[in-house]
Amino acid sequence: MGNLIINRKPGQRIFLSPETEADAAELYRQLTEEGIWLELYHSRTPGQIVVCITAPPAVNVAREELLQANDGRS
Repeated sequence: MGNLIINRKPGQRIFLSPETEADAAELYRQLTEEGIWLELYHSRTPGQIVVCITAPPAVNVAREELLQANDGRS
């Protein structure tokens, strides 16, 4: 399981998707045995929240703005 800890403002999103090369059976096993965990914490910055995402290796976790930058959309 891997962790990602980020700050998010209202309206910002996080995208979860399977790894491109992930084996479907292995992904299913990881999700049913380990699941995906979200922990939310108060941020020291007003108007933000800290999000900790713990997910199996076969799951990609990305901030929406990074996906848009990679697609050429900003």
